[in-house]
Amino acid sequence: MLTAMIEDTRKEVVCGILDCFEELLDRLEITIPCADAEEEEERKMDDNSARLYGMEYWSLYEQLEDLLTQSFSTVPQNANALTK
Repeated sequence: MLTAMIEDTRKEVVCGILDCFEELLDRLEITIPCADAEEEEERKMDDNSARLYGMEYWSLYEQLEDLLTQSFSTVPQNANALTK
C-alpha cells in the first residue's frame, strides 16, 4: 500500500533532502545562523560544522515532513493499480 510505504520512509526521505541541502550549503560555504543566540553559542562551543543547526534544522524538517504528508495524502486510493 502506497500510504504505508510513505509513512515508513518519510523520515528517511526528509533526512535525505536535508542532507542534500546541507551539502549544497557546504559547497557554497553558507552557514545559516541560529535565530536563537543560545543555540548559536552552543553550536560554536561544540565546534559544530553543520551548516543548518538547531531550530532552523528542525523547522525545515517539519516543513518537509508536512509537505510530504500533504502531497501523498492526496494520492488516489487506486494509485497502486497505476504503478503495476
